[in-house]
Amino acid sequence: MSVISPRPHDPPIYLPTDRRVSIRPADVMAAVTVLHNMIADLHETLHKWDADAAILKERCGRLDRDILQTSSRLKERHWMAKQNKKNAARGETLRELKKKRDRLTIQKEWEHDREHNGKTQYSSDRLKPLKVLDDGTVPEEFPATLGDFFRLHPAQTEALLRVYGQPDILADPSLTIRRRRLAQFIGVDRRPWNASPLPPTAH
Repeated sequence: MSVISPRPHDPPIYLPTDRRVSIRPADVMAAVTVLHNMIADLHETLHKWDADAAILKERCGRLDRDILQTSSRLKERHWMAKQNKKNAARGETLRELKKKRDRLTIQKEWEHDREHNGKTQYSSDRLKPLKVLDDGTVPEEFPATLGDFFRLHPAQTEALLRVYGQPDILADPSLTIRRRRLAQFIGVDRRPWNASPLPPTAH
């Protein structure tokens, strides 16, 4: 390793070669200036990075808050969906209970109507119509009087048996059997079946 002394009073400069190098102070100052500028640029870059990191941190914070808010809303919607499902099930249960109550009410009314129909004797005596169990309506084919019952057409008899949920008897082709089943259902069979209705009389 060689020792270089630019000037007699300057400290020696050690180089890894045997060549003598002369370094001027102006070159040193230029190098220092460049190094200073590089350090300033580095500080500016670091400052920008710090600013970018702060912005990124703020954005991450907003994103975390958005995630928490979204999660909270999803939980609330899930809870509301469960409540709506429970309410729908409760409403369905209430509708089923109401339907059963209405059917029981109609069945109780049937007993009173059948009792009334069983006491009819004259062809002009009015029959009490039995409501349909499903919707509480009265079939159009239902005979108004005892005489109308015995004058029912086969198609009317069949329609009444179907609407009152008695379709099994339709397998029997006998119109007499079908009318007897219908008479039993509406209560007319409580009077002597073989006895024809008496002609109308003034009441």
